[in-house]
Amino acid sequence: MRDQGIIASAQFDPSKLGVGTSPFVGDLGSTGIRVPAFATTQQNRRYLFRLASVKVPAGTICLIRSLHQLLYIGAEVAAEAGAEDEKWRFEVPVTDPTWCFPDGNVSWHLRSSSFGTPLAQIFPDLLFPPDTSARGDTTDSALLATAPATFPGNYRPLNGGLPHGITACPGLDTWRDMRYPWRQDCASNLNIEVRGPTHLAMYASVYQTDPDNRPNKPVLIETAGLVQEDLFMLNFPTARYTRIGGRIMFDLIEDCEKR
Repeated sequence: MRDQGIIASAQFDPSKLGVGTSPFVGDLGSTGIRVPAFATTQQNRRYLFRLASVKVPAGTICLIRSLHQLLYIGAEVAAEAGAEDEKWRFEVPVTDPTWCFPDGNVSWHLRSSSFGTPLAQIFPDLLFPPDTSARGDTTDSALLATAPATFPGNYRPLNGGLPHGITACPGLDTWRDMRYPWRQDCASNLNIEVRGPTHLAMYASVYQTDPDNRPNKPVLIETAGLVQEDLFMLNFPTARYTRIGGRIMFDLIEDCEKR
């Protein structure tokens, strides 16, 4: 038995209100997950995202064929005079392997968890946005929180900001570069085996930059040698991390050792 699958980040996109993202009425889903604009102020308040995950049944091996990372930086710019309430949003993908803001960064994690009891928390007095979850045992793409990012300093990550589980593969429990770009050849042939029963998940932790207090750009600079991310930050001083995502391509195979 061999079942192939692709799990990728998809979540509610507030910028698509009134437009939609497919022919299905009310569909506001979009690739990736929105990163809150509020700056991170403490290491244990980093934004924790569950990007993509799959539950592997008992007696089954999940053969991970490839991973993919999606990360965008962006900025909003006011429209022309007379329409100051309108904003244009610009975004570019982060493609340079080790690029990050001088006061921000992203780490990535592939973890495997065997949950004995549901890791669900209930906060009846808090209103969670559609792209935010207080559950650590589900497979949906979401920002994981015990308190939502509805105003500066309010966000509290689930599990103290740490991704759930143990490493699914040595060297991939934490990495800090864009080693699996979204546009790469899908046949990367990682061939990582993870035995069930388990919950396999790809996470990301984001330290959001603070444009208002970021180090100022140099007075004189030669732009010819800069990567596109640095050029974007220089052209748009309010640039932040805006969108993040992950994709897992896998096969589910019957575990012959369990017969």
